[in-house]
Amino acid sequence: MMIYGPRETEQAAKIGEAMKFRGVTISTAESCTGGGLSACFVSVPGSSSWFKGSAVAYQNEIKKDLLGVSEEILREKGAVSEECVAAMAEGARRIFKTDMAVAVSGLAGPEGDGSDNPVGTVWIAIALSYKTKTKRYLFKGSREHIRHLTIMEALSMIWEEII
Repeated sequence: MMIYGPRETEQAAKIGEAMKFRGVTISTAESCTGGGLSACFVSVPGSSSWFKGSAVAYQNEIKKDLLGVSEEILREKGAVSEECVAAMAEGARRIFKTDMAVAVSGLAGPEGDGSDNPVGTVWIAIALSYKTKTKRYLFKGSREHIRHLTIMEALSMIWEEII
């Protein structure tokens, strides 16, 4: 099932134009969206000039071993936390050597993860050379709807940073 459509592709194309104009690159680290955000980017012709790659880090082991999220963060704060998503974004930026990286981690449901976070809790982070910005969301709806809203909000956050 496709979780993005013309609206997301149009937004990704606008982001791509702005990034190409500014000569900057982006990468992603995705958990709950499972690569949906990077799929939006690669649907744009010519995206290889500004989109370098993505790590789909669904399991904590990958967050830790690939992206460099500390065991302490995962144990004490959990995968769906501000600290984790910030570390994921910073790790993606480092691995892919990009100017900007965006990371998403959340609970799309239908079940929770045993933490205090309700289903629909999502954290999004954008890492730049001089700061990492995070934002928490609480979405309602089906698993696919939560994933879709996460992608839309991530695109909006990226757009806000590059304009």
